[in-house]
Amino acid sequence: MSVLEGIPIALVGFLVVFIILCLISVMITAVSKIVNKFIPKQEAVVLKQDNEVVSGAYGGEVLLEGISEKEAACLMGIVIDDLKVKPHELIFKAIRKVDEA
Repeated sequence: MSVLEGIPIALVGFLVVFIILCLISVMITAVSKIVNKFIPKQEAVVLKQDNEVVSGAYGGEVLLEGISEKEAACLMGIVIDDLKVKPHELIFKAIRKVDEA
């Protein structure tokens, strides 16, 4: 078999592999949509100061009082690292600068 005879066979092989990969992609998408219909969505959990757990979604902004956005971002990172939690598990509603006494 020469190189010219092998080119159409190789192209057919590439086409078959591409079609199979597309079918697998469609199957994965369909299965994930079916599974997501049966899994209930989780809501965010907010801890109040007295450690009472309140569930609900929060999509608001963080109120910054006397602190820049860069400083607030650093503080959020420090709190997340100290508590050893994932960033999406915490909700920051306000950050205030406290004057030293």
